[in-house]
Amino acid sequence: MLNKQITMDLEKVLQGVKFLSKAKKDIEMQLSEVINEDKVKSLFDGELKIENLSDSEQLNLLTVIYGYAKDERFNPSTVLKKEDKKEDEEPKKDDMPNLYFDFSFKTEFASQYKDDTKRVVLALFRKTAEIENNKGKDLHSFNKEELAEAIISLKAKTVRSLQDKVSTIERYIDFAKDNGKTKINYATLFDTREKLEALLDKEAEENMIFDKDEIMEMAMSADNAQDGVILGLLFDGLSHKNEFEELVELTKNDINMDTDNQEIVLEDRNVPMSTETAILVNRALDEDKYVSITGEKVRKYKIAEGDNVLRGLRGKNKVKGQIISQRLLRIADTFDYPYLNATTVSYSGQLHLAKELIEEKGVSINNAIIAVLKRFALPINNSSQFTLRNRIEKYLDSSK
Repeated sequence: MLNKQITMDLEKVLQGVKFLSKAKKDIEMQLSEVINEDKVKSLFDGELKIENLSDSEQLNLLTVIYGYAKDERFNPSTVLKKEDKKEDEEPKKDDMPNLYFDFSFKTEFASQYKDDTKRVVLALFRKTAEIENNKGKDLHSFNKEELAEAIISLKAKTVRSLQDKVSTIERYIDFAKDNGKTKINYATLFDTREKLEALLDKEAEENMIFDKDEIMEMAMSADNAQDGVILGLLFDGLSHKNEFEELVELTKNDINMDTDNQEIVLEDRNVPMSTETAILVNRALDEDKYVSITGEKVRKYKIAEGDNVLRGLRGKNKVKGQIISQRLLRIADTFDYPYLNATTVSYSGQLHLAKELIEEKGVSINNAIIAVLKRFALPINNSSQFTLRNRIEKYLDSSK
């Protein structure tokens, strides 16, 4: 993932930090939260090369070093943009037809765009060529399941980048329809953030786990309690399914603020609230102005009155799921965490609860799995239990 120069620069930082005991200890501690402790030790000892880490581990290393050094060479956003740009560079002309499925039709579609966009479009088709060749047909002839498989193969790491790619595929299939090559555009079915999140690079996403302190620090530091409370609610156990239905419908009548038993009372379960989430819920209910910061411009909007915890602007007393997604994206941009989304916040909450039950309360892993599934309104079946068990065991091993 990381280019040779960035890798060399990171290795120099690690070698230099070895002689600064406090800095080394701080960095080791931070790295051990997101990368296996043995790997961290091997990195410092020079026994493990950075290029042998997975993409997600390299990104975690980059993020930690950037937080320590504040050196723009290691800014994850900048590095990722450069890597994406590099992927979009065109190969030599002689090689081009062999790198695409139906090169002539793909280039005919791409020729509609200006040079910069054309390069990005063709880079996308080079990535889909393998699965097209394996299936022996063009992207425009894929059914819904095959198209989902193709989108997953792009290994997009953020919803924003995936939206751009799916939008291009959708326009391409429309172009194919106009040319009589297909009748149905299945790409139009991937039209919500929730559907796109399911198609992200799961290795990268599942490895990006935030601890409670990180989540709550972001939540409490957000410009608006209306934004920060979303992180707290998702981390504590509210579901983000069905376009954030539980968050959209949450009102002050669902909140029990009893000092000994702060919890959210839903139809199918009660969700205990952390102290931070309870504070944010109260702030969100009281908040009457929403601050929007763009560059140096600061604007304030009136928040609608009402009993809902999350309320809209300009008189809309309920927010839509799309607005909640936008608010999460704003927090991710503010704190420069490309993997911060509803899924990773929920995963982080699930693993925090599991660890607390197993290590602090002595609950067996089987019972902890059931408790987590119930808390987060997840289906209780063999598949979900198997998936969660693997995630918990991996997390506990990496935390040792």
